[in-house]
This record gives sequence, structure tokens and C-alpha cells, in this order.
Amino acid sequence: MLHLLAEYAADRDLTAKPGYAPVDVAFFIDVAPPGHVSVEDRRTKKSKKELRIRGCPRLSLGELKAIGSGARHFLVDSLDVVANLTKNEQTAPTEKQQAKHDYFVAQLAEATGAEPLLEAAVAALRDETTLGNIVAALRENKAKPTDKATFRVDGKVIVRRPTWQGWWDEFREAVAASKAKKQAKKSKRGAKSAPKMRCLLTGELIEPAATHPKVAGLADVGGQSSGDVLASFKQGAFQHYGLAQSANAAMSEEAAKLYSAALTHAIREQSLRLGESKVVYWYTGLDDVPAGERLNPIGAIHSPTAEETAEETAGQTAGQTALATAVRPAKRTRRRPKDLPPPDPETRRRERRERSERSAVAKLDRLRSGGHGPAIDASRYVVLLLTANSGRIVIRQVREGTLASLAAAQDAWFDDLAIGDRSGDGLAPPPKFAAVLGAIVRDFGDLTAPLEEAVWLAALDPKRPIPAPAVVGALNRFRVSVIEDQTPLHAQVGLLRASLLRSDDYRSRMSATPQDLPMPETLDASGDQPAAYQYGRVLALLADIQRAALGNVGAGVIQRYFSAASATPALVIGRLVRLAQTGHLPKLDPGLRNWFEDRLAAVWAPLSVESVRATPLTLQDQTLFALGYYHQRAERPPRKDSSSDSSADSDEVAAAAKAADADD
Repeated sequence: MLHLLAEYAADRDLTAKPGYAPVDVAFFIDVAPPGHVSVEDRRTKKSKKELRIRGCPRLSLGELKAIGSGARHFLVDSLDVVANLTKNEQTAPTEKQQAKHDYFVAQLAEATGAEPLLEAAVAALRDETTLGNIVAALRENKAKPTDKATFRVDGKVIVRRPTWQGWWDEFREAVAASKAKKQAKKSKRGAKSAPKMRCLLTGELIEPAATHPKVAGLADVGGQSSGDVLASFKQGAFQHYGLAQSANAAMSEEAAKLYSAALTHAIREQSLRLGESKVVYWYTGLDDVPAGERLNPIGAIHSPTAEETAEETAGQTAGQTALATAVRPAKRTRRRPKDLPPPDPETRRRERRERSERSAVAKLDRLRSGGHGPAIDASRYVVLLLTANSGRIVIRQVREGTLASLAAAQDAWFDDLAIGDRSGDGLAPPPKFAAVLGAIVRDFGDLTAPLEEAVWLAALDPKRPIPAPAVVGALNRFRVSVIEDQTPLHAQVGLLRASLLRSDDYRSRMSATPQDLPMPETLDASGDQPAAYQYGRVLALLADIQRAALGNVGAGVIQRYFSAASATPALVIGRLVRLAQTGHLPKLDPGLRNWFEDRLAAVWAPLSVESVRATPLTLQDQTLFALGYYHQRAERPPRKDSSSDSSADSDEVAAAAKAADADD
């Protein structure tokens, strides 16, 4: 993983020089000698990227501790340090805050020999009247003590000038020498130099850094606001061969700075939230491809309708409230217009063709034909799944591969999840990943990190089956929705279909290859599906018959028998068929009765004697039962044109359609 982060830093020209880091500067303190001061509030910029200044002098936590009490960063720091700003006018600076301010001013004074413009800044901070004017201007702009600030003298932003950098490097070398001397004295090794070791990142012989820089951006997944470390060996149980601290993961200070800067940048710019984890991802080899034509399969999997770029997904979070709102089922099903016939085979073929043209693989092919073939073939993706715990980063997954394989995985994910719209009108839109997770649990708080991770990995790998706990969860939630007469989520049924398509056992039962898609998105009336699928269709028809005969009776056959029928249909369906034949069908008009009987016979015909044995259904068969029920309920009878058919036929079809639409 370290070499991937090094490549990331190189591709984006990130600074990795120790003692320097990007800082979001909210205020410029303008000094125009003699004694004229003002402030510029930079927070009105559109994005944090415009506030960020690269190459600001920064000390590590170890260096701050080595310097001692009151030590602060040079030239750029928070306003409570730079200007002694407090939360309100009535509050005076504490002794600790005053010490930090004095140290900051003294350090500026030491650097005036390297950068003469700093003399004006030092004079302004040491003059009580001028400092008071600065504080008053900051309060007028509603500045916070934690906002970062730096100086601009005669219109020149000092931190962007190279004049002070030599002095700063010498200062840090002196701090390092003093720190090494103290450590040598403490360990009783005298002036003996530290042993050389091989750097894990570069392979060179180096003196390992005692501590590594912290990585920011994981506070929302268990991390600390001050940052978390990737390499940490504080406890003695993790320190081997007499190696202390980060010498157990030997890296030079430059290498440690490189990977930490790269990971911090990637978390900030190219990450999104996945439950209690954070997905950090990026693509390589697309520099020559126009920005508007680049693919973002990871972003599309999480939000297929947005087609967001990596930058647009930066900092996304998936709070339970927002997610619950995004996937909450509608109270009522959308009704299909009465004069709109169900999709015919040609319409379905056209939908598949249009979906294929919108696929990620098709986009890559168009880019190849447009002259970007070498770039596309060389492009790759990297995905990290991160959490944090007690100040330490936890790497849950590291995946890398070609962009072409990721595009194929995106298409396979949405193809497997595709399901007919519950209204019977075409296909449902592809679900967001949050909707898929929400379809398998009652509440998002019930999700576990391993389950989230398993489903997410299935989205990235078309050969990986849908995890059984996710299938069980989707089945349970689907069953509850049906029994409580609520609208089943498309993502629930789509996930059930995907579990079948990725099951070797199901494909062998159907004698199908993965490309054959043995379970269609909509009703399979061929009779070729297993008996459990036909049982689900039968139960849906029995519910339609009862509804046509008796109307809304409250607790009908679905509420009373769905759970039992989906587990042991052979013990239940036969009795329900007899009930329909003796109690429900006789109440219908002859034409509608004959129509229902014909449909019931057509669904019942493929069932063999062996299929009606009283054995409990397996998880896969229960999935087939649910899909058969859903497909049959979503299927709508064709609506005939009264001008070309007899009035009896028209009335019969209208009554059947009314019975089928009664739930909507």
C-alpha cells in the first residue's frame, strides 16, 4: 500500500519535504509600515481549496515536545497564538496562551535576518495599540481563535516567499540534534549514532524516524480530530528486537511524510463514507482524458444517478438519518396509467440496449475509439477501506486493478440488481448503494461493519456471491413488507435476484452460464423456473382472486399465510387453491372467473409431483418464491382496445386489470 501512496503523491505533485505541509489559512493580517494594519477574511472563498496554502512551516508533535512548553508553529498558526485572540472581549488570555503568543513572536524576530519583511510583523505584534487594532478587526469579521492566519507585508504573502525556508530548515535540524542528544543521554548510549535500517518505502539505508506524522480526516469513522497514525508501536508487546517506537516500521522522515501527506490528501479529496468505514479511492493514467469524459465507477456504484466525479464525493458522509430518508419506502405504489400496456419483448430489448449503451464498459470503448486507447488500457484504480480506533488507522481492505475490470464490475453490479418496476412499467432505476444496505436491515443501526464490507466487496467483484446474511436480511424485510401491506423496496428484490445470478448452484439447476441471466428482471412465464418460483406466482394469483371476489378484507391470504407458504408451500398452497375454488372464484362473473382459472392453471401446470412434497424450502428456494411472488404482482394484464374486441372481452380484461391494480 505504501508504494501506491507514493505514486499518488508523485502524480499530484504533493510536497513531501519534512517540516512543510498545506494549511487552510482563513485570514491574512496586512501590515503596511509604519503601523498600518488590516485583515482580509478569506473564508468567503467558494471552497477550502482556495484557502489552502502549500508549503507552510509545520512542526511534528515530537518536535513540539522536544522544544518544550509554549512551542508553536512558525509563521502560520491559529489566531489565539498569532494575535492573542480570545473567545470574547471579556476573556483575557490565559498564561498558557500568552506563553504560546510570546514564543510565536520571538520566533518571527529570530527569522528577520533571513526575511527582513518580518520586522514589520514583529513590530505590529509587539505594539499593544497595533495588536489591539488587529484584534478589533478580527472580531469585526467574527473570527474564531482556532482560525489560521499569516502575514502579508506590503502586499507580499511572506509564507509564499522562499527567503525564510533556509532558516527554517536549519532551525529544524537544530531541534532534531537536540532531541537526538537527549534521547542518547537518556538511553545511556552516549554519542553513539542510531543504527541504519532499510526504509520500507524506498529500500534505502536510513536512520528511521522515531514517530510518523498523523493522518487527518478519519474523525467520522472512529478517528481523532487531531489525526491518527498508521505506524504506531507504543506498547512494549509490539516492539521487537529492541526497536523502539516507529523503528519497528523503519522509514525515513521524508518517506513517512510522503505517505502521510498522500493519505491525508486522498481522504480529503477522494473519499466517501460507507457505514462506519471510509472508502478512499483514486484512478491513475487518465491525465490525457478530458475531465468531462473520465469514468468514476466507485462513485457510480454509490450513487448511480449522480454520476459524480471523485472530487464531488469528497467528504461525503452517510449519517443514519440521511440514509434512512434516501431509502425509506413510499407509502403507496406509483400507479401505471390505465391506457399504458405492459412492456412487450421488443420494449424490454430496447431497454436493455439503452442500458448497455450507458454502461461503463461502453463508455470505455467510446474513449478507446476516440483516440484514448493507450491511456484507458494503462489506467488503474486503487481502493482503500479505512477505519480508526484509539488514534490508530485500521486498514480493512486494499484493492487495485485495471479501470476496465472495475467498469465491468460496475456494469455487472447494476445488471444483477436490475428488477422490473413494481408498477409493471419497465425497469426500476438502479439503486444507490445506501439503498441496498438499507434494504437488508430494519434500521441502519443494525448494520455491522463486516456485513457492509462484504456487500461492498460483492459490488466490486462480479465473481463474489452476495453474502448469505444480506440475502436473509432482504428476505426478512421483503416478507415484513408484504405481510404489512407495504411497498417492497426495489433494492430488496434486486438483491435477491443478484444472489441467484451469482449462485453456482442456481445456474447449474438452470443449466445456464453467468451470461445467460437465467432469472429475468420481470416475470418468467415460461415455466422453466424451479417449483419455488411457481409457488410464489400461485400465491400472488390467489391474492388477486380473493381481492377481486371480496375486496379489501384486511387480513387476507397474504397476511395469514405468506410466511408459512414461503417456507413450506406444499403444506399451504393446496389448501389455499381449494379455498379459492370453493369460496372466491364462484363469487366472480363467469368471464372473469374463467380468466383467473386459466391463469392459475397455466402457473400450476409446470409443477411436478416431486415438487409438492412437504419439505421446507432452502434459502435459495425462499428467494425464488419471493421473486415469483413479486414478478407476478408486478405483471399487469394487457388492456385490450374496446373498438376491436367484444364488450364481454373488454369487461373481462378491465375487471382483471382492476383486481391487479387494487393494491396500488
